[in-house]
Amino acid sequence: MLFPTLSFFLFFLAIFPIVIVAKPFVKCYQVVLLAINIIFYSFWHINFTYLLLSSVVINYGINCLILAPKLPNLNLADNALFYHIYHKSDDQLTTPPDKKVKSVELINQELPEQQRKKLKQFYLGLGVILNILFLAVCKYYTFFVDSSLALLANFDITLDIVADRIAVPIGISFYTFRCIAHLVDVYQGKVKEVSLLGFANYITFFPQIASGPIARPEKFYCDLYSPLKYDYSISEVGLTILSGFAKKYVIASYLFTVIDRSFAVPNNYNSLELLVAMLGYACLIFVDFSGYSDMANGISMLLGFRPIANFNQPYSAVSLSEFWNRWHISLSHWLRDYLYIPLGGSRVVWYRKYFNLFITMFLGGIWHGAGLNFMIWGALHGVGLWFSHYFRWLWSDIQGLPSLLLRMTGTVCTFFFVCITWVFFNCPDYETAVKYLAQMFSFSAMNDLGEWGGGNVISNTSLAVIGLVLAGQFVDPKIILQFKQILDKHIAIATVFIAVSMYICIRLGPKTVPPFIYFNF
Repeated sequence: MLFPTLSFFLFFLAIFPIVIVAKPFVKCYQVVLLAINIIFYSFWHINFTYLLLSSVVINYGINCLILAPKLPNLNLADNALFYHIYHKSDDQLTTPPDKKVKSVELINQELPEQQRKKLKQFYLGLGVILNILFLAVCKYYTFFVDSSLALLANFDITLDIVADRIAVPIGISFYTFRCIAHLVDVYQGKVKEVSLLGFANYITFFPQIASGPIARPEKFYCDLYSPLKYDYSISEVGLTILSGFAKKYVIASYLFTVIDRSFAVPNNYNSLELLVAMLGYACLIFVDFSGYSDMANGISMLLGFRPIANFNQPYSAVSLSEFWNRWHISLSHWLRDYLYIPLGGSRVVWYRKYFNLFITMFLGGIWHGAGLNFMIWGALHGVGLWFSHYFRWLWSDIQGLPSLLLRMTGTVCTFFFVCITWVFFNCPDYETAVKYLAQMFSFSAMNDLGEWGGGNVISNTSLAVIGLVLAGQFVDPKIILQFKQILDKHIAIATVFIAVSMYICIRLGPKTVPPFIYFNF
């Protein structure tokens, strides 16, 4: 069930009054919200729902084990041999009896704490491994089997095996990351207690389950356990949903129809068309994903939850590091907090820091999908971050050039690099991506068929839409804030503006809405 559809509108229209009535009654609200989450997710496929609920139950059990690990009953005070081993010295056995007893009592207090920490580490490791295995089997099984068979075929070894195609559950990458984040936060003490009802709501929360944003447990629980709704304004919710609806239903749907085929058969297009299609895809994935995030935030606010910033004009970034602080912010912060920092982050020698950057982005590429093209996409961003971090020190030493010129140069270079890597991200495989780039950089006015192009990639409308999306990356956020404040003061004007804008979007939009790009991940 896609957000910008009539079926979802009717679904939300039915559940919203129930949610509003139940919100002040915390326990009742949790039960109602969980039922809504499960019903919503079951519309995709009932078997997906079974997998989701199984993941919830297993992860809840592991969270409980981390929170309160069971220790064996030990009587260390009577164990002189253990006392000897603990101190690693025969001399300490000759200490006065009173001090000896005191030391043993101290051991009795310290050792269980050490064991408890080791047990917590064991359960955390077990939980992370199980979640990764679950994700790998559901998402990468076919890729692993096909790759293994292809590798064996290179050595003239053929096996009569047909890999079963496993349907990837919607949102599995996102709710698996939520499970891992919850395990780590429980281990670190950020989450003090876990209830099955609250945890199930955190994992299955329907506005965010398919494509994020990836909420942090402590902030989510703060809103879930509060009898008060999030104090939103009509303009805040209305403009957020309107923004997402316009991005997805109108702009993304149009760009999808214009540029989709060029990435499937790039040799049917000339160099200029492929260049425009590359820019079009950069705009498409932004409006598509940020549009989903906007709608998810708007719906979350109506349900009583604070919005999560997920995009902040990413194509205006002057470096790749800044780009990842503006693009898919909840995932970037997840990778930073739960992968990059545990690897050592920047608190290590320089070559380890660059290794940490590379492995973080490489694994981020694999998370997006099984295929060499996703690995290359992640690896390119890992190497790009090397240069971004290295030249950050050089940047401040450049003298004699205007700061505006430096920022413009950094923005153009960063945007072009991101666009090039989007080719690997969007093409169906590595070979097609190489053909795309080779054809684009051939600077030929004709395609491989000897024709002047392959379609309607270049038109006044497509160029205007791409230009509009890119220009929006540089709009001063203060202007949008001032506009919201004006609408807040005039509710009638705000209502009319939002209603008219929605009507215009509906008239401009297509009959069939393409799926969200990130539903594939």
